[in-house]
Parts: sequence; C-alpha cells; structure tokens
Amino acid sequence: MGILSGYDDDALMARARDGDKEAFEAIVSRHMDRATAVAARFLADRDAGRAAAQNAFLQLWAARDQYRPGGGFHWFLTTLVLDRCRVAREAEARGRGASSPPAGDDDAARMQAALTRLEPGDREVLVMRFGMDLGYQDIANETGRPASALRSQVFDSLRRLRSLLEGAS
Repeated sequence: MGILSGYDDDALMARARDGDKEAFEAIVSRHMDRATAVAARFLADRDAGRAAAQNAFLQLWAARDQYRPGGGFHWFLTTLVLDRCRVAREAEARGRGASSPPAGDDDAARMQAALTRLEPGDREVLVMRFGMDLGYQDIANETGRPASALRSQVFDSLRRLRSLLEGAS
C-alpha cells in the first residue's frame, strides 16, 4: 500500500474509479477485516461471512463508478456488505448454502449460537446496531423502517438474546 496509505477512502475510490487497482487494493486492505467480521456476525458463519465480504468487494469494484465522494464510503460499503449477506441468507434458506458452527472461545461461541437462534430480522438489527455500530436512523435508511420501530425491535431482540444466553448457561 505504501504511498497510498495517506489517502482517505474518497481519494482512493476516485483513483479506483479511474482504474487504479493499487488504490482499490488499499481500500480492500483497509476494510476487509471489518467487513468480514460484520458479515460473519450477520450470517452466523465465519466462512459464509468471508465469502459475503469478498463478494461485496467484487461488487464494489464493479460499481466503483457509482460511488460519489463526500465522506460516505463507510455507508456505501456497509450497504454492499449487507446486500451480499442478504443474498447469502436467501441462498441458505433455499437449501443451497451450508452453515457450520463458528469457532472461538466459549463466550463467543455461546453468543454466536444464541444469535443463530434468533429470527433473522432480529439478528439483522442487532448486528447492524452493535456489530456495525450504526445509529437507528442509519438502520432506518437501510431497512426502510421507522427508527422508533427499530428501537423497540432492538430492545425486544436484546431481551430474547439475553433469555437465550441465560438458558444456555
């Protein structure tokens, strides 16, 4: 990455839009770990999360000319990652995907197991709110649901998650 490390995401995307593959590699290097972690939480599967994140970056390369600078790169990438997660979840629901339990320490494994037992919509809002650290208005913009309804859903989802965790201990 070297010289490109001083560029912000908007500048790197502008260079990538012009075909600069090194600039795009810098974007991938900068954001892949977080995108993978978020997708893995969303899908409750580490391997599926890695695949979804990689697909999001492929989609980002293909849609690089649609990105408009202005400090919104994080949200643009988040939208692509969530889209790829939804596609993967739909494929799994149709029986084309496979799921395996995540590896990790006992607490992380218990949390992941409890998350997988939540309804997909509940898991989605919790991952968006706490895994991705999105605000309610950002989640509302992504899902098309009112922020007030999302606050209630997050509260109820946390209550269900807590109950699942207490039942597992």
